[in-house]
Amino acid sequence: PHVEVVHDRLAVEIMRGCPQRCRFCHAGYTKRPIRYRSVDRILELSEAMVRATGVDELGLLSLSTADYPNLRELAKRVNERFAARRVNISMPSLRVANMLRDIPWMAGAVRKSGLTIAVEAACDRLRKALRKHVVDGDLLDGVKEAYKAGWRSVKLYFMCGLPGEQPEDLDEIVHLARRVSEARREFCGGPAKVNASVGWLVPKPHTPLQWV
Repeated sequence: PHVEVVHDRLAVEIMRGCPQRCRFCHAGYTKRPIRYRSVDRILELSEAMVRATGVDELGLLSLSTADYPNLRELAKRVNERFAARRVNISMPSLRVANMLRDIPWMAGAVRKSGLTIAVEAACDRLRKALRKHVVDGDLLDGVKEAYKAGWRSVKLYFMCGLPGEQPEDLDEIVHLARRVSEARREFCGGPAKVNASVGWLVPKPHTPLQWV
């Protein structure tokens, strides 16, 4: 019998490392220097994978895909190469600070399977403590632009067990996820599908939160 895996897609690493240096994240402190693959090399690897497997979704992956310097060119060229073959392109972990800038061109360059956004905490106070550059207003404005452009589903990543966390901060995860879903009503008449993933903070060595 056919068994469907969680992520039934090809994965092409487009860069390694992350420039953001969030206080909880190992990669910003240990994966240096940041290294980028060229657009030509990514296309070469993608073509080989699609030909070898026939899988119909291609993930352009990294710890910080929105920080890839040639992302717009990459998305355009990958779409030109694979759209006719009905290969879906996914870009995980869209950066909220860049959503209003990126959504307009992504609307025509990427097929709309869903957006993944690493929010980490459901309140601005905890995000600021993590050095995570996300505020609720930017998040809601960004997802509204995505809904207008045709996206219907959003995945939000959260953490709990953060320093200074209060019980109401955990309740806010539910409230924020609902607000992100309901934000689609004013454009499309119905809510968006929102998948909220919540994991525990795991303190990592060589980061500012290693002793939490």
